[in-house]
Amino acid sequence: MSNRRQFTRLIAAGLTFPVFYRNRVLGHIIKDQEIVLTEEALRIHRSAIVIDGHNDLPNKMQRKGFLSFDNFDLMQNQQDFQSDIPRLRKGGIGAQFWAANGWFSGSTNSGKSSSGFCLEDIELIHKMSKKYPSVFEMAYTADDILRIHRKGLIASLIGIEGGFAFENSLTILDSFYRLGARYMTLTWGTTNDFVDSATDKARHGGLTELGKKIVLEMNRLGMLVDISHDDFQKCIIESCIIK
Repeated sequence: MSNRRQFTRLIAAGLTFPVFYRNRVLGHIIKDQEIVLTEEALRIHRSAIVIDGHNDLPNKMQRKGFLSFDNFDLMQNQQDFQSDIPRLRKGGIGAQFWAANGWFSGSTNSGKSSSGFCLEDIELIHKMSKKYPSVFEMAYTADDILRIHRKGLIASLIGIEGGFAFENSLTILDSFYRLGARYMTLTWGTTNDFVDSATDKARHGGLTELGKKIVLEMNRLGMLVDISHDDFQKCIIESCIIK
């Protein structure tokens, strides 16, 4: 197990930094150029299960006032959004993690709490799967992804973008898991009660004791600990790997 953890750390660094520096030369970002796909590249792409780890469509729909799919047809090209079924199909997506809003802190005049915002996004994801059963099916395990992919459908999974959503309650975290959440970003933009953010003032030096309990509970449940957002820093990476 320790060798597996060490391998995960090494491969994460090995994949992240070459991509980062490849796109930057002496601090300048290289301009995008048209990419011509070869037949061999397309063959490899089609032979793999392409899993997109983060799609903000549910929250973007909520922001524009779409709380259901009654007046929003995902089968049509949606110019105001970055995703729709035609483009998911064209890209060969086999499994999609849909992001539920977990970065909102506090409450608004409407009275919605952090967990309330997240629950609305989760509900919208389930509605989408029910609305388009010929395209999507909810997935909760790796075996589900394989089974759904064999049926020619897109496996739909849920990720929570930010740890404010569970309001420091392991009970709420467990509830999100039962509703289908299979990863959670520990923080998004700001330091919270259990972990520091790389884009905010550090208060804890990584994970707090509560943060360690949260990571252990996620490990027990089988939720991925997402550190891919702006909380990507050495102290958090080391803290998240609890031996």
